[in-house]
Amino acid sequence: MRDRWPLLLAALTMLAAVRVGWAVCRRQVWRRHAARARWLEIIPPVTATPAATVGLWRLLATVLPAPRRWALRPTRIVWEVAADPDGLRCGLWLPPGVNPTAVVRLLHRGWPGVRAAQCAPPAVSTVGAVVALAVRPTRPEWLPLVDDTTPASRRGMDVAAPEDDRLRAVYGGLVSAGRTGGALLQVHLGRAPAHRLRQLRRAMTHPHYARHPRGVARAVLQATLDLITPGLGIRRNPTGRLDPYAAELARQARVKFTDAPHLLVAVQTVAVGPTRAAASAAAADASSGFGLLSPHFTRRRLRRGTRALVDRWVPVSRMSLAGIGDAAALAGLPAEPTAYGLPGAASRRRAATREVFRTTGHATDGPDTAPVEATTVDAPTVWSNP
Repeated sequence: MRDRWPLLLAALTMLAAVRVGWAVCRRQVWRRHAARARWLEIIPPVTATPAATVGLWRLLATVLPAPRRWALRPTRIVWEVAADPDGLRCGLWLPPGVNPTAVVRLLHRGWPGVRAAQCAPPAVSTVGAVVALAVRPTRPEWLPLVDDTTPASRRGMDVAAPEDDRLRAVYGGLVSAGRTGGALLQVHLGRAPAHRLRQLRRAMTHPHYARHPRGVARAVLQATLDLITPGLGIRRNPTGRLDPYAAELARQARVKFTDAPHLLVAVQTVAVGPTRAAASAAAADASSGFGLLSPHFTRRRLRRGTRALVDRWVPVSRMSLAGIGDAAALAGLPAEPTAYGLPGAASRRRAATREVFRTTGHATDGPDTAPVEATTVDAPTVWSNP
């Protein structure tokens, strides 16, 4: 056995070298791929409801192809909000392979009244006092990431109430970070692969057997530890049924499974300030607003994260499985975008109500309208008595 230790050490060294070489090659390929991307600046409508945002991301999910497990260039869309002393800018980062014209058409269908145009992406500073943070969920990914993603239904004007706007803290933090020096919020979205959906389907019936996604090195280490160390088995109910806690987990997994299409989501923020303490406080202020969406979010500092934000790169293992409601809640707009410094569109879309109802066949009085002679018998209208 002692004679085989050098062979085992050589095999592990070779495996580590292959793993590092694969990661470096993948980053280089992605960096060249991201250099040809386009940035679509969005001028949001006057009002943006959560229901309209959910419908928009259902449409945008159709332009993302099905992912492959070992793809060097995964197709992702990045929702970005840039803050500076002049105000806020929001837009979509589109990699090669995603047609900007098709995205603009989907934007008009999902957010009536929106305007979009291609322009230069916001710059991300890589020198000076820069702090990057990642917002990650603390509970298993087969559970909903956001609490109560069902948008509230309102009558009359298509405007969400201030208390229903759960992104107000996020955009308020971005405005404050913009006064400090600057900030950038990125929400990476891509189609969920098949093996991640299999974990979700397994959690629908056996939540105890569902596992967290992990890399190759972590999987090999976990399998080795399982072989050489004893562990406690899973406690089973003598009646063959799940306990109430496991049944509740399975129910939540089924709710998430019905919220199709499913995406992979990663949230990152970067802030710039005069000092490192100021930049850290600005990044924490911008990312702490996601606590209104769910209390199960935590923040972690990214080492060398500014370069990853410039390249718009996130490893698949660092992305979380999300339903379309979760994705719309994370990558959305506040109820009143202009209140946070975002440029507003010139038109407002109003819902059809009784106040704006007009009957056909009658001319309205105006300075250029000729008077219409009154007739003895008017044509019946919807307001006429039978």
